[in-house]
Amino acid sequence: MFDKILVAVDFSDPSVESLDWTRDRYPDAEIVLFHALERTDPPNYVRRALGDALDLGQEEELDARSNLEALAEARGLEGGTMVREGWPPAAVHEAAHEVGADLIVVAAHRRQVWPGDEPPGATAEAIAERSSVPLLIWRDQVEPTTDHPTVVASLDLREGTEPVAEAAARVAKSFGARLLMLHVLSGTLHSYLRAVSSPAKVEEAERSIQRSARQEAEGRVPEDLRGELEIQTVIQRGRPITQILATAETEAADLIVMGKSHAARPDAGLLGSVTGKVVRGASCSVLIVPL
Repeated sequence: MFDKILVAVDFSDPSVESLDWTRDRYPDAEIVLFHALERTDPPNYVRRALGDALDLGQEEELDARSNLEALAEARGLEGGTMVREGWPPAAVHEAAHEVGADLIVVAAHRRQVWPGDEPPGATAEAIAERSSVPLLIWRDQVEPTTDHPTVVASLDLREGTEPVAEAAARVAKSFGARLLMLHVLSGTLHSYLRAVSSPAKVEEAERSIQRSARQEAEGRVPEDLRGELEIQTVIQRGRPITQILATAETEAADLIVMGKSHAARPDAGLLGSVTGKVVRGASCSVLIVPL
């Protein structure tokens, strides 16, 4: 499904584990290793001692390149390595564009080291906001999953969101996974129907809406994959963020697939409030598909 993959490596354990996972899952893909350098200003006493001969930036770049090359050589990867200076979310986006990657993989850290640090997934979320190609935010599972992996596709069923279902179906096939199609109806739907319909018609209207939503969700799986996958469709009602995370937890999901939606509020960020909260709250990996 993916031919050229850019793996962002910051040399932490999660990022190296995400590299190994990517190599194992996509053995035929060309994997490019990338590291973003954020410039470090040396203390004044170091600069006074070494004067103009000091170039920490060059030293950091050479160190990063040698470490990336060592990772690639140890794993038999021939896609190459890249080191760029700049803010990591912007640098990753530029590097992916430069090499023509069709997938970016970045590991999300699980814990904040200090209370004032960015929350887990914040950097990955910032990368997703800028990415024009699918982004896999990789997390190692806290608990071992079942032998039969599960991919949860979160579908809002609006026009233009069809690529989410297709991506989820193709990933599920490549992983040999069960595909669970999830659509969350508005939590206010029941109240609205009660306000505009007689009590006798409310249940009938809700059943009709759920049938239509189920048919729409199932119809979005590419025809050539329908007979090759174990597919389950779930229609829930309530807050999308709550239902997505709860379903992923209940089903022991290995991956959540979502679209990069437009922000619902000015303060929601480019990624959208629901997708952003899933990135921060999920205990499994999240694949974000640009729409």
